Amino acid sequence: MCPLFNPDRPIRIGSTKGLALFLCLFFSGLLIPFLSIAQTNLTDTLSTQDLGYYLVQAFNADQSTDRQPINHLGIEGTKVTKGIMVTGVLEGYPAHAVGIRRGDTILSANDEPFHPVLTLNPGARREIFEPDLDPINLSYLRNNTIQTTRLNAVFENLFDSYRTATRNSVLEFNSGNKVIGYIRLWAISRSTHDLNTFREILTSLDHCDGIILDLRSGYGFIDHIHFASFLSDNELRSILGKSSKIESLASSTYRKPLGILIDNQTSGRNEFFASALAQLSRTVVIGDTSAGKFGTFQKNKRNTRADDTVKFLYEPQANAEQYKFAIEGQGLVPDQKVLFPFNKNIAGDLQFDAAVLTLLGTI
Repeated sequence: MCPLFNPDRPIRIGSTKGLALFLCLFFSGLLIPFLSIAQTNLTDTLSTQDLGYYLVQAFNADQSTDRQPINHLGIEGTKVTKGIMVTGVLEGYPAHAVGIRRGDTILSANDEPFHPVLTLNPGARREIFEPDLDPINLSYLRNNTIQTTRLNAVFENLFDSYRTATRNSVLEFNSGNKVIGYIRLWAISRSTHDLNTFREILTSLDHCDGIILDLRSGYGFIDHIHFASFLSDNELRSILGKSSKIESLASSTYRKPLGILIDNQTSGRNEFFASALAQLSRTVVIGDTSAGKFGTFQKNKRNTRADDTVKFLYEPQANAEQYKFAIEGQGLVPDQKVLFPFNKNIAGDLQFDAAVLTLLGTI
């Protein structure tokens, strides 16, 4: 069996083992496409029964007190025939703590069919949300084997959950005499606190020979600090134009190789960020073609149904056309295409592994 990297803990391997891993992945066929399934976390219409609704609601709230807390397990998922297939697991949250992983299909909770919102928030249809302190007996399917676990939900708004998971995702590891850093940007936020945290994370990884920036899934709003953390003044003018009014952070700009992870859940500001960084010669993009959706979600308050009167509707980004690298409907094509469909349930992460190997070949 191939010794896949595990992104959940630091890794220390020698260069010979790194080469062995590459050959193992290649000749065992793990870098070739598998049958894919729908991989979209945020659909064009989000209702109050969609987990994505509460993600968008929390990020779009005018005040922090307006962010709706809900009971959740710290997962993203998509509906399949047998239940909810997990497409993402937030680091440090209940599902992650008990070992639920990408590709698992949650079948039931307390012997009832599982719904990511209504199971844990039965009053959601009436806009009633209360902390649920009772343990949950979860049944899930992993590679045709039913497994069970017991856990408690967390009661928190998804803005706070996603930015906490971003902090929890940070790691660094050695390979020979090289050091690689990793960040998964579950949340991109323009708040002063979060921008300071972002800068602190990059400062802590500044000694790394390369950084993997994971932009698969995630949500938020980009700020000039995010760009200026990686782009010099000349790069800012070249990529974003003189009218961008963005000033580089000069000495604090990270100038070493970058590995950008994307897939077809990468959309919105994450996708724009990835597309801009992809213009750099020191950047390599790994994964699957992104969604080609650079727009935002806007609230629709029309009474369309008695039990679900408020929705978030996706609005394409017309302004994206001014950038040749960010055109609505045209996803970012990776430099190295590594498909990793959600129904390929393994302990490792093929796209992450490929990013590590690619960076090791450039630094």
